[in-house]
Amino acid sequence: MAAKTYFWTGTDGDGDIENPTGNNWVEENGTVAGAGVYPGSVQADHVVFDGRALAAPLLNLDQAANANGILDLAVRKGFAFALGAIAAPLVWKIAAGSPVWRFEGTEHGALYLVATTAALAEVHVMATPDDDASALNLVTAVAVTEMRVIGGRVLLPKSLFGVTAAGVATLNVAAKPNAAAPIVRSWQPVTTVLNLHGGDFYWNEGALTQYYNFGGALRCQDSTIARTMTSGTQYAGSTDLRTGKSGTITLTNPLVYDGGQQPQIDTGATVHVA
Repeated sequence: MAAKTYFWTGTDGDGDIENPTGNNWVEENGTVAGAGVYPGSVQADHVVFDGRALAAPLLNLDQAANANGILDLAVRKGFAFALGAIAAPLVWKIAAGSPVWRFEGTEHGALYLVATTAALAEVHVMATPDDDASALNLVTAVAVTEMRVIGGRVLLPKSLFGVTAAGVATLNVAAKPNAAAPIVRSWQPVTTVLNLHGGDFYWNEGALTQYYNFGGALRCQDSTIARTMTSGTQYAGSTDLRTGKSGTITLTNPLVYDGGQQPQIDTGATVHVA
């Protein structure tokens, strides 16, 4: 069967994603999903959280065993609740395909999301509330193919709910004109390339394979965990590799400095600036 798009309403007031009493999800055409029907219950489906929601999902947050899984997921403007919690994130099994997850809301609480089984092809973060307490917290068991962050706050923890993060292949961070610059705090590996076009990237843990800075800020002062960058080039912006602990940051190859602020390092640290 073709994938459907389900919108969370929470009308039943029980917060149950598995929808046992039949009013918590509606289809795109407005049809109520019916008792026991929820995204992935019949086939791989798309999921939307938006202004239709009357309450937060509270129960059965772990959908990792869902037989069919889900594809696209969106948190849109108007959604005014949290999704999951640090001890009980919203866990989705991902169906094979090219799922795209989008985050566009600025009214919601914290989002704790875990994706298992298959890769997310794209994650787009256009906006979240501008505070860490309401940030997107995302862990994926398979590396995200590409993540783009142009607004809001994103936390990439090392693990959630016993799931260890595989990280992100390509991570692009940029700032929208006339808007607050995004902030990304990461404990996950970036396995292919990190491109900073704007905003702040706090590198707290996890290897960086390739790093390019075109106008953002790379910061390391929040963690003394040892980590390695294979190679990097700064064309603009700033690169601050200071952690306050000598030897924390290792560059396999010299950092190429081609513009922007002079890179900062700890005295005696095992880093090299070309």
